[in-house]
Amino acid sequence: MTPSKVVRRLVSYAPAVIAQWSKPDYPRCILATRIGCDVLRAFALEAAPLPVVVDVANARFFEWAAQGGTREQFLERGCWLITNEPKDHFDELPPQVPRPARGTNQHVVLHVPRLGVIVDLDLRQMQRPQKGIVPPDAIMLPWDGVETGQAFGWGGVRYRPWPTEVASDWQDAGDWQKGPHAGVTEALVRAVRKGR
Repeated sequence: MTPSKVVRRLVSYAPAVIAQWSKPDYPRCILATRIGCDVLRAFALEAAPLPVVVDVANARFFEWAAQGGTREQFLERGCWLITNEPKDHFDELPPQVPRPARGTNQHVVLHVPRLGVIVDLDLRQMQRPQKGIVPPDAIMLPWDGVETGQAFGWGGVRYRPWPTEVASDWQDAGDWQKGPHAGVTEALVRAVRKGR
């Protein structure tokens, strides 16, 4: 099986398999990335965790973003942006839940250098159907180390590297350090091999 086919299958099967093994409605990007690295290693394909800034916005946001305006005007227009941007250079629309006390609100994805891609196995945590934000559960995108994204009919998603001047603490999370993820890794390796 080619490396790109392995990664495509991982993107297809990982969200459902991981969901069976984790808490419902739990943002699990760290766990998903850990499992994804382990699964790809089983296919002799190296992947590394990559902390990123992710922006997900609905179509209305993109329609009005170039024109600018106040936060209130954006909200009146039905514009929604979900971001984990650590700098306050742009007001989140609407204000997000408070940052976790332990950390920096990083989002972690897999970087697969051999293919020049990043893989987000937990993009589904950004879904807000009531706001018109309906990204896929997982996604694979080309990665040049600077920025990548994709437009959809509902809006779009954009990834950038996590700023080096902001502390990185995702490695301290229990989902990365330990946890009963061996079973899910094995189940996902089987799913990728069988193509189901």
